[in-house]
Amino acid sequence: MYSFTLPRCINFMEQLCPWEGAKFLIYSSNVPQLLFYSHIPAMIIALLVGFIVFAKSGKSKVGVILLVINILFFLWAIFDLILWATNRPDMVMFFWSMQVLIEPLIYLISFYLTYLFIKKQDLPFKPKLLAILLYFPVVALLSSHYNLLGVNLSDCTAIENFIAQYFTYIVEFIFIVSILLLVDREYQKNLDLNRKKEILTFGLGVIAFLLAFSWGNLIGSFTDNWTLAQFGLIGMPIFVVFLAYLVIRFHSFNIKLFSTQILVGGLAILIGAQFFFIKIPINFVLTGITFIITIIFGYLLIKSVKKEIAQKEELAKLNISLEESIKQRESLVHLVTHKVKGSFTRSKYIFAGILDGTFGDVSPDIKKYAEQGLESDNMGI
Repeated sequence: MYSFTLPRCINFMEQLCPWEGAKFLIYSSNVPQLLFYSHIPAMIIALLVGFIVFAKSGKSKVGVILLVINILFFLWAIFDLILWATNRPDMVMFFWSMQVLIEPLIYLISFYLTYLFIKKQDLPFKPKLLAILLYFPVVALLSSHYNLLGVNLSDCTAIENFIAQYFTYIVEFIFIVSILLLVDREYQKNLDLNRKKEILTFGLGVIAFLLAFSWGNLIGSFTDNWTLAQFGLIGMPIFVVFLAYLVIRFHSFNIKLFSTQILVGGLAILIGAQFFFIKIPINFVLTGITFIITIIFGYLLIKSVKKEIAQKEELAKLNISLEESIKQRESLVHLVTHKVKGSFTRSKYIFAGILDGTFGDVSPDIKKYAEQGLESDNMGI
C-alpha cells in the first residue's frame, strides 16, 4: 500500500477522485472529448498499419518489429484513456507505471528497427546487451517509490519521482542520439545516392515519430498541463503511416495497394471518430450516412486498385513469357543455322575435292555437276 505525504494526497484505498467511476474503463465525465479524437483514430490506424506491413513484408524481421512498436503504442494509448477516465488511485498507479514501462521500450525497439532497416542485418550482441542494461532500471524500479510517489486526488495524476520524471527521458534521449549517429555514419559512408536518400528519410521519419509520441508526456511531466499534452497524438497516425510507407517503399512491396488501403482505412476511422462528438440526432444520422458511403466507395476503390494491379502483374508475366519465347526462338534459329551450315560445308568440301583432283581424275560431266553443287552449297551457306 502506498502512503502519501504531499498535500491532498492520502491512502488511495480510502478515497476516490472527485468524479464518477469509469464506464467500460475509458468513459467518464473527466475525459475531454478531444482525447477520443486524438487517441482512438491513432490507436486503430497504428494497429491496422502494423498488421498490413507485417503481412506485406512476408513476416520479415523489419515488419515484425514495426508491428511490435505499433502494438505497444496501441496499449500505451489505451492506458492513457483509462488514466483519464478512472477515479481510482490504485488504477492510476498501475496504468501510469505501465506507461512509464512502455514509453522508453518503444524508443529502444525503434533504435533496433532503424538498425535493421539501415544496416540490413541484426544488431550485434554487445549493443543489444547495452540497450537492455540501459532500460533495466526502469523495470527494476517500476514498483518502487523511485518511480511514483503517490496520486494527487484533486485530479488523479500520479506524483512522479526520478524514474518517471527524469530517467526515462534520459534513456529516450540516448536512443534518439544513437539513431542520429547511426543515420549520420551510414549516410556519410554510403556512395549510392538513392541509398543515402533512403537512410536519411527513414532516420528522420523514426525521430519524428518518437518526438510526436513523447512530446506530450514531456509537457505534462514538467508543466502539469496534461490536457495540452494530448495534442501530440493527433499527429501520430501521420508518422505511423509514413514509417510504414518507407518500409514498404524501400523493400519493394506493393505500395500502391498499401497506400489505398491506408487512405480508405484512415478516412473511415477519422469519420467514425466523429461519433464521439455528436450531440444532435440529425448530425448522428448524417455522419452515419457519410461513414457508410465512405466504406462502400472505399471498398470499390480498393477492389479497383487490386484489379488494376492484377492486370499489371499478368501483363508483366506475359512480357516475361514473351522474352523467354524470343530467347528460345533465337536459340532455335542459331541451332538450325549451325546445323544447316555444317551440312552445306561438308558437301561443299566434297565438291571442291572433286574439282581440285583430290579424288583423282573425273570426267567433264562430273566436274560440271561438281561445279553446280559447289555453287549451290555456297549460295545455301
